Amino acid sequence: MGIELIDVNDAAAVEQLLDVRLAAHQADEPDNPAPCRVHFRVSVAQPSDDEEIRFFGVRADDRVVGYAALHFPIKDNLHFAYADVFVHPEHRRQGLGRSLVEHVKTVTRDAGRKNINIDVVGVWENGPKRFEGGRALLESCGFKVALTSVNRHADITALDPAEEQRLLDESLAKSAEYETIAWHHRVPEELLPPLAQLNSIFLSQAPLGDLALEEEKLDADRMRKSGERSIARGIEVMGVVARRKGSTELAATSVIGVPTEPGDVGHQWITLVDPAHRGHRLGMRVKVENLRQLRVVRPKVTRICTDNADSNAHMIAINEALGFKAVDALYEYQADV
Repeated sequence: MGIELIDVNDAAAVEQLLDVRLAAHQADEPDNPAPCRVHFRVSVAQPSDDEEIRFFGVRADDRVVGYAALHFPIKDNLHFAYADVFVHPEHRRQGLGRSLVEHVKTVTRDAGRKNINIDVVGVWENGPKRFEGGRALLESCGFKVALTSVNRHADITALDPAEEQRLLDESLAKSAEYETIAWHHRVPEELLPPLAQLNSIFLSQAPLGDLALEEEKLDADRMRKSGERSIARGIEVMGVVARRKGSTELAATSVIGVPTEPGDVGHQWITLVDPAHRGHRLGMRVKVENLRQLRVVRPKVTRICTDNADSNAHMIAINEALGFKAVDALYEYQADV
């Protein structure tokens, strides 16, 4: 079975990619939220203009049974690429995964990139069983773990209301000189420039382990387009930002996204506090206020998921205080090509 470039305008082929993705999820991590079909289809048809994506597939009986999605950033981090690799459970142990991994390594090298990253979900401590074949494959192909992130879930009402109020009151007392602004669906236009400035420092502030990544150069236009992509992909997004009273500069941000499917699960995305404004419990404040906004905007959401680098002790402590429990890990592998 050879590897072919998948035509993303071929609706039947895209549905086969989706079938592989869903089958792999069901076999490897069935207790985690399933991939959203709306998000998948739109992402393939309308990729971000910040990157180029190529889909490579292998077929059996004229159906795609394994694929790799290879992403090339085109505005930042031009030295690297990252890939997602999935093989249908019924077609594993035939060398398809290895062929796909080696193929994307070669394509990455031929494109003049230096590094390629591939991540896989695995067991964390005493968590549920996970398919470990992906980790073994990547290590045999010359990849090394560059960063380990721990996935945590929380019931939306896991925390006692009195305890949640206490945490919020403490953060309000520590951040009395700050104000917060909640937004839903789209970031208000006047917040886009300062939010882009704040988000641009994320990769220099978040623990990255050995990942060879540089800061992104975000601006209001990129932020606006990112928000529109989320809407097009069926994700309802909401956030809370904080700023010192009388200032337009943002000190903290926290964002949650709720995909169309399964519809009752929210995903905690970025939470970031500018180093110049740390020590005021702003991380806790914006997270709690956004959780409360989520309950009002999407009352059917019952669970929220998040992940943090295993070395990010401060954010882990905040999440655990809010009732998040570790489930599994995301191991980010990197290879120099």
